[in-house]
Amino acid sequence: MKHLKTAIDNANLSYSALARDIGVSRSTFWGWLNGIHDIPATKLFKLSEILSLPMEYLLNGNSRGSTLELTIRKMEKLELQKHEAISAIENVLKQLKS
Repeated sequence: MKHLKTAIDNANLSYSALARDIGVSRSTFWGWLNGIHDIPATKLFKLSEILSLPMEYLLNGNSRGSTLELTIRKMEKLELQKHEAISAIENVLKQLKS
């Protein structure tokens, strides 16, 4: 889990805060970092979202083949931004009508 540790350090995040953010105890998180326990896929996905890195990279440092994953994440973010923009425009229109 060397790559996960490096990613966390590079993001200037504390292990305790990250464990809390993904909903696990510090001891569970420590077990993942030290290779004692495998990281469940759902938690790995959450870590990759927080760190903005592909899951494959966090597991083994390989970012090859992760282009699809990154593209999907970017599209999801754009879709969310689009919905937020539409909502903001609708609110402005409502205010103008009042």
